[in-house]
Amino acid sequence: MAKTYLLTALIMSMVISGCQVIHANQGKVNTNSAVIAGADAHTPEHVTGLTEQKQVIASDFIVASANPLATQAGYDILKQGGSAADAMVAVQTTLSLVEPQSSGLGGGAFVLYWDNTAKTLTTFDGRETAPMRATPELFLDKDG
Repeated sequence: MAKTYLLTALIMSMVISGCQVIHANQGKVNTNSAVIAGADAHTPEHVTGLTEQKQVIASDFIVASANPLATQAGYDILKQGGSAADAMVAVQTTLSLVEPQSSGLGGGAFVLYWDNTAKTLTTFDGRETAPMRATPELFLDKDG
């Protein structure tokens, strides 16, 4: 029963943390408009190709992700005093919305989390793994 409440609370916090109003006078991440507009439905990553960027050095915090909207979500959480874990949830929730073909439930990830209080680095290997007895035909029926 407690697991159900915990899971519900976690899902709701992910949904809520990704939804917020961004005012024009707040600091913004430099976004490339080509990334946001004009994506081809058949090749969604095509417009997010490699672009040359300057090295960035930050004294307080930094956020990096595969999409500028997700980066902005994490930036906003940290700017408002949230933790790195809060920002990670905001980034991943946004990625599952803007890049559902690449991120979200059923996907995998590697996570590095630095706990500054304990001065420890924790790594999570969340890559997807098939059961050992799974075969390429596992989800096929007589019709393919």
